[in-house]
Order: sequence, then structure tokens, then C-alpha cells
Amino acid sequence: MKSPLDYSAMGRRIEERKTVNAMVQAALGELATSQVLSLLGTDVPCARVSTLTDSHGDEELKARGVVRKVRSVARTLTIALPPLPHRMGAGMASTPELGAYDSKTLRRRRGKAS
Repeated sequence: MKSPLDYSAMGRRIEERKTVNAMVQAALGELATSQVLSLLGTDVPCARVSTLTDSHGDEELKARGVVRKVRSVARTLTIALPPLPHRMGAGMASTPELGAYDSKTLRRRRGKAS
């Protein structure tokens, strides 16, 4: 995919998301999922998932730390973290420890008064 604009920076791709999505659709829209995954190879973090249940069983996502187990008071849960830009923007690049974020802390992080 060639473009007269530089999309090498993640911030630029996020700002121009509609344009980038249209470029990707034009380049890959006729290919089967297996073909796209093969083209991306191992350099791009990706997986064939359609549902949270699919993501919970995907070995690559587990290996990359996107899907992980966290302990709650009552049991252990499997979670899938949001895409990296969303985690980084929210200041939560890793899974918080149990009890690390109470409702007061979460409100403060979102910029709301307690």
C-alpha cells in the first residue's frame, strides 16, 4: 500500500483512522482471512478472532500478554486487554493488581470529582 502521506507513526494512523481503514480495505478486502494473516506474518501482532471466547483461546494473544488471567475476590477470570493505544492513552498499559483501582481512584483517573 503506497500513500503520499507518512503513516509510520501510530499517532498519525489514529488521527487518520478513516483514511487508513479505507486504504487497508482497498488493499486486502478481497482476500480471505487466512491470506491476510499469512501476509502479515509474525511481525504484526494479530490473530483470527471474532469473539471474546475466540480471543481467550488464542495462543498468540496469550503469549503476547493480551489475554491473561486475573484474580478477583471470588474467582480467577480471563480477560482480553484493549488494543495497545487505548491502554497507553488510559495510563493502564498493564493489568492492575487486585484492589489497585477502587471506584474513587477510577473516578479521579477519568477526571471526575470523587
